[in-house]
Amino acid sequence: MLILILTIINVILIALFFVYISDITKIIIKISKNLRKLISKSSGLFKIIFLFLFFIEQVAFIIYLNISFNVPPAISVTLALFALIVVTTASLQAFIWENKYQYAKQELIRASVYFGGEISELIKRIDELTVPKNNSKKKG
Repeated sequence: MLILILTIINVILIALFFVYISDITKIIIKISKNLRKLISKSSGLFKIIFLFLFFIEQVAFIIYLNISFNVPPAISVTLALFALIVVTTASLQAFIWENKYQYAKQELIRASVYFGGEISELIKRIDELTVPKNNSKKKG
């Protein structure tokens, strides 16, 4: 009896999903656009948060190794510190390169405004080269 009730509930939920799929899609698109704006405006903050999370994960790794296994503390600390250094270095490199790219893009925009828009075509080309294209859209 319970299986029959759950099956009926699932069928009703699936039917409602298909009835309201366009509204659900619009809501998801709106949320993703707002999230994209938030991430792009606060990218530095998010990178710092991720660095902090990487650090916390490594601390948890050290604690896990010491509690769960009979690993000498010096080895577990050495492994965790090495992993922490590698992850932090890679994250900082990505952060610096992203800031460098954004700064160069802003300088190009300023130069484009100053010189009357002749560089705007160059900026579009740079964006085309750096932003992955969606292959599902066909130009026509």
